[in-house]
Amino acid sequence: MILSDFGADVIKVEPPTGDLWRMVYKVPPQPHARDNYPWHLNNRNKRGMAVDLKSPDAVRILERLVRWADVMIVNTPHPARSASSWNTTTSRRGIPG
Repeated sequence: MILSDFGADVIKVEPPTGDLWRMVYKVPPQPHARDNYPWHLNNRNKRGMAVDLKSPDAVRILERLVRWADVMIVNTPHPARSASSWNTTTSRRGIPG
C-alpha cells in the first residue's frame, strides 16, 4: 500500500475467486455499508490480476511478473508456497543478480 502511495506500480495477484478481504465489510462488527471501504483503502493505487496458482500456467505468468518487477512481496503462507509448483527458487531462474 505504501509503495503504491509513493508512485510504485503495484500489481496485486489474487486467486480467481478474489481476495477474502473483498467480503470482510459484511462481517460484524463492521458498520453496514454498500461499498467495502477497508478493501478500497488497502488496495488504493494498485492494479490487480487473478491467477490460479495451482494452474500449470501460473509459473509462466509469475516468472514474467518477477522479471518485470523491481520488488516482489509474497504473503502466501510457507506451507502453501512449498505445496505449489512456484516458489522463490523457481522465480529466480534466469534472472540476473
